[in-house]
Amino acid sequence: METSTGNRMCFANAGSLPISFNDVMHFHSGNNVVKFSYIVAENGCYCEVTLQKWENRSLTWGWHAHVYNVLIY
Repeated sequence: METSTGNRMCFANAGSLPISFNDVMHFHSGNNVVKFSYIVAENGCYCEVTLQKWENRSLTWGWHAHVYNVLIY
């Protein structure tokens, strides 16, 4: 994950991890299959995205997310 200020967070071990990481704009799976659970800051919508290995995803329109859970398969 990467925030609008360039801060990055990386996870390596399989399992579910409740976290609190704000201002996220970009998601990257690395060499894992990963599900990110997040809330869109601009509209409060609860969302999930599952990425396959080496996939990237960005939020549209410059929106930001509060990521509250990461599940690595």
